[in-house]
Amino acid sequence: KISLIPDICSTAQSLQEEFKGMVFDVCRDLGRPENELIMYHGLCWQHMRNIIANRVEMILEQEITQFLTNDLAIMPPHLCIQCGLTNLSRMIDKEINPRGDYAKGHGGDFWHFMATYHQGTTWLPLIQVLGGTRQDASFKALLPIFMGRKFIVKYLHQTLCANEKENILQTNLFIVLECVKIIAQL
Repeated sequence: KISLIPDICSTAQSLQEEFKGMVFDVCRDLGRPENELIMYHGLCWQHMRNIIANRVEMILEQEITQFLTNDLAIMPPHLCIQCGLTNLSRMIDKEINPRGDYAKGHGGDFWHFMATYHQGTTWLPLIQVLGGTRQDASFKALLPIFMGRKFIVKYLHQTLCANEKENILQTNLFIVLECVKIIAQL
């Protein structure tokens, strides 16, 4: 008896079926009776969880976007305000990431702000948000965003008030992070 739990992508599923046939062929060649050839297979629960969580996120985004239709209609179109958690987590990572992966981000400025005004504050980093299409990126980022939101908003407020030139990413983030419906979604 064998148990296989592969990834859920079509390539892995196809490979699982091919592997199953190869194993059974070897067992038959070794003289094992057909009634003993049993292979259990399932789907990786980590990936299944991500598929479910991704669908929940999509439904939440649709519901909130529909609920905020009138508010979104008055927003300047160049800001491209979106209500999705994946978009929010990526925007925050772009703006405040200390690695500076995004050229227009201000990670150094944000961390200087944190060291100056909020030294010793507990901070949970955003991890694995950019750099691929991770299905669970938004849900891994939810707790750090929720806990750090007040500091990010303070930084954005200070920065936006001091700047003469509009920064679309910062303006977008400030609007989204101050929206009660988005906060509730977190």
